[in-house]
Amino acid sequence: METGSFVRRLVSALYFIVFITLIVVAGASGLFGGTVQSFLAEKLSLAEAIYSANKRVFDWAILIIGSSVPAVTGVLAILKSYYYAERNLPMRLQELIDSAQRAHLETRPLLLASVTASTSREDFLVSPIYSSPLARLGKALGFSSMYYDAKELAASVEVFDGEIATLKSRTAEIQDRKVTSHLIRGAYLSKVASSHAKDSKEWREKIDAALTEYRAALRLRPNDLDSLEGAAAQYHALGDDPELLQTLAKASTVAAQEDVPIRQARALRRIAAVHNRRTTGAEWEKARANLVRSRELLRPLLVFGRPEVLEMAKAELLFGEVQTKREKFSAARDAFSEAERLFDSLNDAVGSKRAQDGKNALIVPSLDKEAPGL
Repeated sequence: METGSFVRRLVSALYFIVFITLIVVAGASGLFGGTVQSFLAEKLSLAEAIYSANKRVFDWAILIIGSSVPAVTGVLAILKSYYYAERNLPMRLQELIDSAQRAHLETRPLLLASVTASTSREDFLVSPIYSSPLARLGKALGFSSMYYDAKELAASVEVFDGEIATLKSRTAEIQDRKVTSHLIRGAYLSKVASSHAKDSKEWREKIDAALTEYRAALRLRPNDLDSLEGAAAQYHALGDDPELLQTLAKASTVAAQEDVPIRQARALRRIAAVHNRRTTGAEWEKARANLVRSRELLRPLLVFGRPEVLEMAKAELLFGEVQTKREKFSAARDAFSEAERLFDSLNDAVGSKRAQDGKNALIVPSLDKEAPGL
């Protein structure tokens, strides 16, 4: 519990006060010799004089402190009991469910045996609340029979269907909350990792722990985009390109299915970044193709102030870098110019500087190996 360390410090302080009080009493009683007794007598006389002169103030202070300490510790004890009660609730509910299930299964043979010739009545499949209201009232008061229990169960199929649907919705809601819990833990661990030197033991432990959280979220929700992006970030940090590409490809597919263009475009750009880091023309062509699609998705959504503008700026910047490697200098210049314009509109000086540097480093466009713009 979060308050555990505070409670321990509070108890330690109380023990310390009691200990000091006993030491003073022992010294004033002469147990440590006359010198100590005389010294304490002098100091206590001074304290008594100060107290006598300010008795009302000291009495109020003692009253407030004396009532506050037990009040605070009492509240902490109540909070602690609620904390453990909340943690134990799932276990207690499971015990209750198991008990009810055992009781029902033990009763089932008796329920089936109660289906005798009397069940030929036409109202057997009608709920007792309609066909036998007095019997239903009797059950509410604790009087029932196997026959009416069987009758009630037989008429409750639709009710159970509704309960099952409700439970499924509740289960889904709890799973969503658990996914969010894993995402928060993963984000926290990733943040802690950034405070350590990259590739150090502590850094690796935190990144692995963060990845474990994102994987746990994906086991519950394999198509959760937040979880996929979080896991991809950890694979990127670890330099695990195969897992990174697989995760980003899935994120792109899911984003397309859910019609979230900016997240699909982001996944495609990150896939392109992996291929751009490699050293062959075939890899750079894969990067170009992914960026072409990313830019196509973003272009209709470019409205000032929307996040698509920043994503487009990043895509154009990377497109310029890819086309430079492919010696497509005209296309690279156009991409860097567009990236610079978009970064400027966002007042992003760092991004704008990168675009300018990329454009300034270009070789004369007339040396293009291929037609401009491809």
